[in-house]
Amino acid sequence: MEEQEHGVEDLVKKTTLLCVEKEQDWEDVKAEVETSAELSLVERWISKKPCSKKFITTVLGRLWGDANGWKVRIPDQKENSCFVGFSFKDKNRCKQTLLKASWLLNIGVLLLAQWPTTRVYKDAALETMVCWNRAMGIPAQMLSVNNVKRIASMVGRVLECRLDHIQAAIMRKIVRFKVEVAVDKALCPGRFVTWEGEKVWIQFKYEFLPYMCFACGVIDHDQRLCESKPEGIVDTSGSLCLCMVLG
Repeated sequence: MEEQEHGVEDLVKKTTLLCVEKEQDWEDVKAEVETSAELSLVERWISKKPCSKKFITTVLGRLWGDANGWKVRIPDQKENSCFVGFSFKDKNRCKQTLLKASWLLNIGVLLLAQWPTTRVYKDAALETMVCWNRAMGIPAQMLSVNNVKRIASMVGRVLECRLDHIQAAIMRKIVRFKVEVAVDKALCPGRFVTWEGEKVWIQFKYEFLPYMCFACGVIDHDQRLCESKPEGIVDTSGSLCLCMVLG
């Protein structure tokens, strides 16, 4: 019995060595972390093109110039997308690069965000991209700024609408708008709207997307790799409507 009590006492003494230090005993390097985050960007690269440090440096060196001003590392890579970290020497250059937002290149989509202060790259907001779109087939009597914004909101978050020349828009039945869309969800090919008692098909055409799947509408792969079957939509005139990409 005494041996058992001594064994318990020894165990208690050992567990005291595992105690957590008081919070005030730890150094706070929050300022250093924030400074490091201000000099760093995280990128999500969505492309069929294999990603490597050399490839990223070559491509972005042509866009950003002077590859000696920043360094690259790849913390995560998948088949059709990867995450890339950038550390800059100059804070202003880092900010200027971030202001250019998403890049639609002919070989993929590049999304940029400030490196999170949590230092966990997956905490960065890289789920959306900005793109220009064209709405086609809008009845002339519907061509008002508010109506166009309402139609554009069917695609994503509206950033800008181009309806400067109303006469040209009426003649062509085309208006342009800039929206923010989710990259992991299917792009909207168009919508039926009710006007004067009839359903009117309004077609959306995305500008300068490098590639996308015409079967499911998602941009991180193409139709050859998709298990979904493309579905067409027949408008009121009997025409087959599909999502289109303009380059």
